[in-house]
Amino acid sequence: MENCEIVKNSSECIYELHEEFIKNIKLSNAIYGISSIYHPDYPLMFLKLAKSGKNIRLILTERVFNKVKEKNPKELSEYLELDNAKMYVVKDTKLAMVISDRFLYLSLYFKNGVYDVGEFLISYDKSALMWGEELFDYYLKKSKEIDKI
Repeated sequence: MENCEIVKNSSECIYELHEEFIKNIKLSNAIYGISSIYHPDYPLMFLKLAKSGKNIRLILTERVFNKVKEKNPKELSEYLELDNAKMYVVKDTKLAMVISDRFLYLSLYFKNGVYDVGEFLISYDKSALMWGEELFDYYLKKSKEIDKI
């Protein structure tokens, strides 16, 4: 990937969603995500984005999906009822990625298996967006669609 930037969360705010991520996701029209992490802000955020008319497709690991089902059943149920919002479950992956018509956001794990909450890659380059779409399609083929809980 070319023209990527490493963005760091400030040390006192590592568990908050980064303002660059929030700004870009709000400006996007089509949003595709893969997540092996649960963030308490994600369910409501993606529900609001879907309700605003954005096309959203999310792939979650089984563990993350079960956590959302347990902690956010109302948001999950509302999300699944929307025509422009799709959810899929994949057995396992070790990444968090959002790809949109605007940007690529990618966060990975360290070699020791611990998720890196402090840094992520962001790119607006067309080649990075294409790479992200290909990666999303790869995981989509390995996933099962969820249409109700």
